[in-house]
Amino acid sequence: MRTDYPAHDRVYRERRTLDGYQGWDDHEAFESGNAIVREVMAWPEVPASGHLLEIGCGAANHLFGLAPRFDLAGIDISPTAVEWGLEHARDGGVTADLRAGDVRELPWPDATFDVVRDGHLLHCIIGDDRPKVLGEALRVLRPGGVFVVFTMCGDKGLPADVWDWETRLCMLRGVATRYVGFPEQIVEEVRAAGFAILRSQIFPDEDPDGTEELVVVARKPE
Repeated sequence: MRTDYPAHDRVYRERRTLDGYQGWDDHEAFESGNAIVREVMAWPEVPASGHLLEIGCGAANHLFGLAPRFDLAGIDISPTAVEWGLEHARDGGVTADLRAGDVRELPWPDATFDVVRDGHLLHCIIGDDRPKVLGEALRVLRPGGVFVVFTMCGDKGLPADVWDWETRLCMLRGVATRYVGFPEQIVEEVRAAGFAILRSQIFPDEDPDGTEELVVVARKPE
């Protein structure tokens, strides 16, 4: 299965030149997504403070809203996104450990974080790379730590011209760019990686043609 994860950097380089963008999304899309992030991070199953890592942090727009409750870290495949995030951090007076790197091999020791948050990354991870990413999230969490997944799910809003319904993959010129599973499949993936599921919820897109979002909160066993 062909993938092209570094292609995200090309998108970030383009969007950094556009008005109305402070990261991957324009202002309207960012605010819509951030409303879900704020709601979920206030759930009782999610720690209210500690050391937090966002995988697929992009330009860290959603991450910085958690300062100063958390000590913040983030990683993204796109060097442009990380550079942009560091610029946002300097402008906002926020301290964060942001790194460009591969989420399949996280550059932090075992049991470093109280929370690992999926920064809308998991649907971009394809095939055998998915258990690798979930395993790395488990590894860097402290016992009892919490993993928060934000990912596209279901059938709604998928582009029929590029969608393979059998594999659940978006294919562009022979490259797999998205995997959008059914909610129960994704929950089971997280459970199979070694997590205990605490809560899951589907958030419909306000756009009637948009995709649905699945949030899963899971704990690393003590």
